[in-house]
Amino acid sequence: MIRTSLLTFFAVAALAQSQMNTARDLSNGVAVLDSGVTLTYKTAIVLPPNNSAFRVLWKDLAFLPVGAAFGVSGNTMRRVIYDKAAQSYFGYDMVVASAPAAKTFQVSFGPLTVSGMMDALKAIAGDLPLNPAPLPKYPPPQTVYDGDTIALDIMISRDGREKIVDYIQLTAPAKSAPPQAIAGEVWRHLPAVAAPAKSAPPQAAATAEPRDLSIDDGPLTFSIGAPAVRINGEESSYTVAMTSHGGATLGFYFPGHGRYILSLAPHDGFVKSGTVRANVIAFQFNGRQYEIQLGAPIAGSDKAWNLYVLHDPGYLPQSAVIDSVVGSVDRLENLLPKRL
Repeated sequence: MIRTSLLTFFAVAALAQSQMNTARDLSNGVAVLDSGVTLTYKTAIVLPPNNSAFRVLWKDLAFLPVGAAFGVSGNTMRRVIYDKAAQSYFGYDMVVASAPAAKTFQVSFGPLTVSGMMDALKAIAGDLPLNPAPLPKYPPPQTVYDGDTIALDIMISRDGREKIVDYIQLTAPAKSAPPQAIAGEVWRHLPAVAAPAKSAPPQAAATAEPRDLSIDDGPLTFSIGAPAVRINGEESSYTVAMTSHGGATLGFYFPGHGRYILSLAPHDGFVKSGTVRANVIAFQFNGRQYEIQLGAPIAGSDKAWNLYVLHDPGYLPQSAVIDSVVGSVDRLENLLPKRL
């Protein structure tokens, strides 16, 4: 493992000392660069376990007053972090170039291209100011071998005992590079936005007859790159935030209209009111037609599935994204309206 850091202090107050630190994953995902190099990343928080603040955080990640997003453009990965306490942001671009030696890469870090992540940053910050933090000291260029993992300290407490760390593993492409995709889980306590893929998503299957999904049809795959959203045939002007917590059920909040819970399997209270064709979700409800175009097919590019919909009109997201379209992938029981 290659360890390096950005010299940025963590705004959360330093916690009590301990002889042993423990890490917990906050986010994870996969991104494929234009060159075919696969980036498998995760973000973890490292904290001393023997204190009350640690136990609170372990139970509820909302304790952290930060939000983050990542995106891919060409052969560059972009990472932005917003500190709500300081009302400022910072981040980095990581450029990956093939080195002359077989299955090695030249990796360089530099200032964040803010314009490429502005929509994501606005979705995280909401109405709070977007003040750039002082530029951190970026690590020098380095040679990375196929399968190596870079451990990048991105936020550090003032006493150096608590850290938020990005772990980024690089894998050389196979003989035929896979299509560009972005997938994975983002921070649960504050939605993050993945930048749209550079190339247009594949077109949905047009001729297949939709049917119910069964367990024999295999697992579902969800791309969490910010999807294209159309309402009544018009492209939505709202910022789109997309999160994933694992599971096979979708939820989409639309400002002023609550949340729609979408399933490819029938459930009590759900109405069959749409289809999923390759990467395009289409449904109608209360006289409105919705179309959501993801970056990759959900369950086969040549298949079409019935879609079952439950409307939760009273749902509201966190205030930071209340004026955005907010999509999430989760387990059904976590998306269903809570009954008092």
